[in-house]
Amino acid sequence: MRSRQSRRKVTDSRSSLSQAFFVVYKPDGSGLRQLLSQMGFGRDPIRHGIVYTSSGPALAPGKSQIDILAINVDAPNPSAAVKKLTTTGENNAFPWPSPDGKRTVFRSSRSGTKNLYIMDAEKGESGAVFTHGKEPVKDTAGNSLNAGELYFIQPVKTKSKNGGGLVPAAITVLPFCPLGITQTLLPYQPGLPVGFVLPLGVRSTVMTSSAVNIEFRANIWPFCKEFSKFWEVDDSSSAPMEPSILIGGKLGEQNSSFKIEKAGEGARANVYKLTTFYGTVGAIPGVWLGAPQLIVTNDTAKTLLVKFKKVDDTTPVCIHGGEPVKDTVGNYLKTDQQYFIQPPNTDGGGLVPAPPRLFPLCPLGIVQTLLPHQPGLPVSFSVPYANIETTVSTDDYVNIEFKSNKWACNEFSKFWKVNETSSASEEPLILVGGTPQEPYSWFKIEIAGEGAGANTYKLTSFTGPVGTKPGPWFGAPQLVVINDTVKPLLVKFKKVDDDATSTPRVDKLGLKMFPFY
Repeated sequence: MRSRQSRRKVTDSRSSLSQAFFVVYKPDGSGLRQLLSQMGFGRDPIRHGIVYTSSGPALAPGKSQIDILAINVDAPNPSAAVKKLTTTGENNAFPWPSPDGKRTVFRSSRSGTKNLYIMDAEKGESGAVFTHGKEPVKDTAGNSLNAGELYFIQPVKTKSKNGGGLVPAAITVLPFCPLGITQTLLPYQPGLPVGFVLPLGVRSTVMTSSAVNIEFRANIWPFCKEFSKFWEVDDSSSAPMEPSILIGGKLGEQNSSFKIEKAGEGARANVYKLTTFYGTVGAIPGVWLGAPQLIVTNDTAKTLLVKFKKVDDTTPVCIHGGEPVKDTVGNYLKTDQQYFIQPPNTDGGGLVPAPPRLFPLCPLGIVQTLLPHQPGLPVSFSVPYANIETTVSTDDYVNIEFKSNKWACNEFSKFWKVNETSSASEEPLILVGGTPQEPYSWFKIEIAGEGAGANTYKLTSFTGPVGTKPGPWFGAPQLVVINDTVKPLLVKFKKVDDDATSTPRVDKLGLKMFPFY
């Protein structure tokens, strides 16, 4: 083998009964110089003067401390001539470069048994290590994806996809379960963490084109508990041509097996696509505000490109684009608690259900009681889609539900809604009788603005801001949707304590003014 320097040097591996070594000498045999006390295995066909060898105590079985080296025979300083391409020391030996000089094949025991691996010829392990056409999947920081770690799966942002990460969500109004998977519309919400399960658990690194199971990881799972958290393809007979990705899979089942593949040439670094036995994972507009919903498709235009962000100790599991709503004492509003909704700086009390007209009495509307010492009727908050977070954010659409054991108009639910009928006035009433999954039953809690006071908010419906007008009962303020954004109803949220939540007291407070609910 000859170097690039006018073919003045020849590289050679020599051996004796006691040792093997790597030397450089001139074509006439003079100038013999030993570069390394190991044998050389192959020269780089593109980068002249580069040869490969392995270095270690012995090529013994098991995890011997042997690594791959690249040697530059033209280097004037022998100490700078050697570059270590592997660092694991797990019996990495017998390197040989590819014809194009881009990769180096070698044998290693890193998986527990001897196998052939391929790595970047210049960067070594720091570039890529893979086997049989596979390579480690990388997260956003360039580290290998590992089973046992948690990750957010985040669609790559495009002009049409500018939301956050992937989360479980209902994909039909009814039935609610099993859940599907959508991309949250909140750009600052990273999603819900997932873990990867590898078949037989033979390794910890997730490789491209290898079968994996994907599982949402959450300690709180209030919805669809009869289903697992594993992803699966809907392979039922009633599935559409582009079946949905659902939650409820089983380990070992074909429809619960996914592969992570490189997105292709031209894609950004560490960007991938998901594939299944049935086709590639894509996205279509879903039922909830058009949030992208995961499906299986053969249409390349719908292919979903994703990246994997590792969950660390400082990353909130569910983060919102807005900020947490706070009650009157500054604590976060929770979906598992009850609250009084109270307009501040008025002569009245809290919000209660009441007939919006003299006849018919049902469905009930919502008014502010004229009794200043009546806190109102307790309400609870929930989300119309599957969300593991229990803190209410200013960016969340929520359902609002009155809580009372005594209730008139039993044919109607206790959920708030906007009167969506064709006979609704220019200022539609806020009524009681909503359906959680319907947009007319969705409300947002937004910061009231400067000068409104601490922890003061305004309510916004899916169709507009919530305000008031004089109602039929002594002019008590009645909740309506208004067009005037300057005069919204301002409210505070007072948590119901154990003393106030006792059934007799709550019902007594309500019955003082409205004996019919």
